[in-house]
Amino acid sequence: MKVGDWVAERGDERGFYNQPIFGRVKEVYDDGFSAGLFDLVCYNHAGDKVGRISDAYRGPSTFEPCLTQSNYVEIRPPKFPLDRHTWGWQLEAK
Repeated sequence: MKVGDWVAERGDERGFYNQPIFGRVKEVYDDGFSAGLFDLVCYNHAGDKVGRISDAYRGPSTFEPCLTQSNYVEIRPPKFPLDRHTWGWQLEAK
């Protein structure tokens, strides 16, 4: 995983979840404990940046920080707009 890659939340054996978190990698780093962490600039189905999805208590609001690399998979750049309610099936793993 490297800066600029498109990634999506890993689903189960059938593929991506219906509404996976996805976006472009902002930064990749190692905390010394896990298999690697990264920050993610999240997008919605229309291709708009949506900022942070989790609660941003005293943290950044423009990206999702400190995600575990093993929970995400690299994808091809999405072809926006995606389906509004269930876009997981439109994402393609690399």
